[in-house]
Amino acid sequence: MLTSCSTDATSETAEEAEVEEEVPEEGSTPPRIGMTKAQVEAKYGTPVNVSVNSRGETWVYVFNNWDSRTLIPYYGAFHNAFKQRHSGIVHFDSNGRVRDFNWSQSNPVGGTVWR
Repeated sequence: MLTSCSTDATSETAEEAEVEEEVPEEGSTPPRIGMTKAQVEAKYGTPVNVSVNSRGETWVYVFNNWDSRTLIPYYGAFHNAFKQRHSGIVHFDSNGRVRDFNWSQSNPVGGTVWR
């Protein structure tokens, strides 16, 4: 007598049931007050501009400026029009810790193609 084994196609392993985490856009989350320069650089990379004054240092970041989809004919213009761009300014105190920041999002989903 032959018997067959079958598995339930609807059963899932714990690994398959895991929900994929959505990866946040680069620069979409601002820094925290008190972070060190090393922590900020590890999270956001090298700033595009650094300035120093009597109160401390200021780092400027610009994210999501360019990607290869921009080069696709016709699609690139629409892609750029609806792409969110993030930028930020991080102010450090004299101890090298974040004392203040200004984080921005520009060109949100309501953008236009013709600028």
